[in-house]
Amino acid sequence: MPKVRIYITPGRTVEQKRNAVKHITEVMERTLSNAGPQMTQVYIHELEPENFGYMGKLYLDHVEAGDIFTDPL
Repeated sequence: MPKVRIYITPGRTVEQKRNAVKHITEVMERTLSNAGPQMTQVYIHELEPENFGYMGKLYLDHVEAGDIFTDPL
């Protein structure tokens, strides 16, 4: 049973998440022949900017400094 975990920053709508789950499930079904939709689980984890970091700094610090141009998640 495939279990897919997605880590994103908050701000996506329910519809965006719904579409992501749908498309990820379809990819798993095409890629793994035994992974039908009833077998695939998708978990969406929303990470607040103060709860993760990269390049040696909290993501929140990058945002506050204005040096974020794309979402790393």
